[in-house]
Amino acid sequence: MPRFYAVSYGPDGAIAGVARTRDDVPARIAKRTVMDLDEWPYPKTPIVPLAESVHERMSVEIFRGCTRGCRFCQAGMITRPVRERTITGIGSMVEQGLKATGYEEVGLLSLSSADHSEIGSVAK
Repeated sequence: MPRFYAVSYGPDGAIAGVARTRDDVPARIAKRTVMDLDEWPYPKTPIVPLAESVHERMSVEIFRGCTRGCRFCQAGMITRPVRERTITGIGSMVEQGLKATGYEEVGLLSLSSADHSEIGSVAK
């Protein structure tokens, strides 16, 4: 929670330090990683906007992380390790989501969806 920490800056604008504003919060926050994405709670009834949008489709996250490992890519480094949803899990999310929203299209989301190990089967 950002409000529990105070950030100090150096003369050049770089972060000089981070201090707790309360004693009951950790000095350093540990990263938590969900290893089984099929167990991660996903919205069963996503909010559908009242206004029409260019992207009228259900969004489904098919995996997290990236298989490429490019050192310049922050997202690829901080979302490690790579974790995939199963085809069964993806299918269930799509079926429930389309039924709940009325959308007719699905967007398969990840840092690199084409790298899902079973993207051919998922796309069918």
